[in-house]
Parts: sequence; structure tokens; C-alpha cells
Amino acid sequence: MGTRPTVTLGQLLKLPVSTESGKQLGHVVDIELEGQELRLEKIYVRTIGIPGLFQNALIIHRTQIRSIEEDRIIVEDSVGKAAVEQPAPLGTDSN
Repeated sequence: MGTRPTVTLGQLLKLPVSTESGKQLGHVVDIELEGQELRLEKIYVRTIGIPGLFQNALIIHRTQIRSIEEDRIIVEDSVGKAAVEQPAPLGTDSN
């Protein structure tokens, strides 16, 4: 059995995010940790677009994350569909 890749916080905050089918969504700009164990709860992804124009943030729950690799994060295809239909504006609070 192979070892799991280690990803630092600095690396995580720059990782590109794509769906299982390969659609590029953007890159991680923030994360949310839960509890004393500091379990990754959510990632916040800035969508691909012209800087300052038509950019949004996707809030992706840990249950939608399929894998975190050294060079990218892969999420469910349904996240990509939601990104097209209803992206969350940057600066909004999900709580």
C-alpha cells in the first residue's frame, strides 16, 4: 500500500480544483476546519474568470471532495454543474 501525499496549508491554498470528469473550476482561496481534530470541513474555491469580473466563490463541503492530491483537488461532477447554475458570490458567509 502506498503512502498518502502530504499537502501543506500553503500548497492547499493554491491547488487547482476540478471535477471527476476534468472540468476546471478554479483554485482554493480559503478553507474551513472543524473541531479539535482540525478536520477539513469546507474549501472555498475562486472560480475561473477575468480578474475582478464574473468571479465567484464556490463553497465545497468535504463530502463532495473525492481526492486531494499534491497537484490538484478532485470533486464530484455535481459541484461543476452547481457552479454553472448558482455560484456563491465572493465575500458571502455560508453560516
